[in-house]
Amino acid sequence: MIAGRLWFLVGGTLSALKALATDPFVATDVQPRGLIPGAQEISIPANIAPEGTRLWTGFAATTEPGILRGDRLVFALKTDGPTGISVAQFHGPGGISQPFLVRIGSVRADRKLSEEINAGRGVRIEGTTALDLVLPPATTRRIEVELARGVRLDVEAFARRLGSGFDPFVELIDPRGRSLGSVDDTPGLGRDAHGSWDIRNGGRHVLLLRDSSHAGGKDHWVQLGISIGSNREKSRNPTTRERKTRSMEATALPAVRTPKGSLEGVLTKPGEVLRFPMEGSKGTSRWLELKMRRLGSPGDAEVWIEDGNGRRVAGMDPSQEDDGAFGFTFENEGPHRLCVRELAGGGSAEHRFQLHWRPGRGGFGIQSEKQTLEILPGGTAEFPLRVSRKDFDGEIVVRAEGLPEGFGVEPTTLAAKSKEGRVTLKAAAGVKPGSRVEFRLVAEGKIEGNEVRESVRTRTALTKIWPGRLHPPEGWDGVLCLGVVAKRIP
Repeated sequence: MIAGRLWFLVGGTLSALKALATDPFVATDVQPRGLIPGAQEISIPANIAPEGTRLWTGFAATTEPGILRGDRLVFALKTDGPTGISVAQFHGPGGISQPFLVRIGSVRADRKLSEEINAGRGVRIEGTTALDLVLPPATTRRIEVELARGVRLDVEAFARRLGSGFDPFVELIDPRGRSLGSVDDTPGLGRDAHGSWDIRNGGRHVLLLRDSSHAGGKDHWVQLGISIGSNREKSRNPTTRERKTRSMEATALPAVRTPKGSLEGVLTKPGEVLRFPMEGSKGTSRWLELKMRRLGSPGDAEVWIEDGNGRRVAGMDPSQEDDGAFGFTFENEGPHRLCVRELAGGGSAEHRFQLHWRPGRGGFGIQSEKQTLEILPGGTAEFPLRVSRKDFDGEIVVRAEGLPEGFGVEPTTLAAKSKEGRVTLKAAAGVKPGSRVEFRLVAEGKIEGNEVRESVRTRTALTKIWPGRLHPPEGWDGVLCLGVVAKRIP
């Protein structure tokens, strides 16, 4: 058996071959998308990968090699959690898949009920359950739910957060045919939906589920959690659970004094502006970087600097494709303030953000345009890089971190003013097909005499894999993978 990240498959022999890496296969029709703590199975169509393929998980788990069962390749899996959304990947001598997202919840998905609903047949639910559903275009699924008076119904749709193209819309109809409310884009969940209803009249209710724009197809799947529990004194029809987060009072905001540092805050009130006192000597510069979407926050922030008269003297371009960064030079030593607000005037306990700053006015960022590649023993793999620059034209050196024995890369120097480049990794002839390698790239440059070190990110590549998510799961941005494969016979 194997445990999470801590293994490499060692089997088979292959003479040294040199070839460029190829793209991984797409893990389609993964069932189920929702896992639970304990023993269970997960499967993919048998025509995607051969028997003996392995399952890797980004959470602690033990797995067995895939076994052919009918037209499915089935993997036994056991995990203790934790609950939440994580990453998994299939790989073996025959190839490696793109990473995919799974949810670890507390309720096992009911496979039989899911199949009945996916086939268009009506079903009745009488207790807490989870469903794995796929919706064709212009389709509304009707799910009957038997509810007693005084109970509380919670319905949560996991779709965009798992990389699905489905945009869930959920509505509850009472036994008399009256709508008790609907949920679409729930604050804190992006374009997913979570609704809660306190039931006043018992009987057979109907849940209506559809895509908000009536789209559908194989990539429009949803993991639906239905929970029936005891009533609460105060109704929350329909709303979202909010974490208790203390609002940052203006008098308690930390000051930005040091040349290098960071701070964290929450935009709890819609339309509020947080102003952090900022100090610096005349002529000194600061590079400021925002993290918000990368933390899973539902909003976009606007960041700027104003002087003692309230005049805006510098700010971040909100049209940047990422959370954003900008440089600023103090023209005088008077009081300044670093200001943050939600770009569209929103706010909630989920609107977390971080600000990081360092000396120097310029900066750079690097994205790898590939996240996972296949490689042959004795072969090479090239990760193409895209460079963004702001007031910095110098050389950048890229190095690898975390490569195991048998894999190597020479430091790559990206020329001054370059906007793109490549990093080439090499596999020794003795590495075994089926091995999976996880590593990171870091970039170093010198800006205004200061050594600057930035992680090479993978957001661009992962957004293509998970178009339903604006940002990858926290901690996964920047992780690169190689899958060692055997030579394929044409």
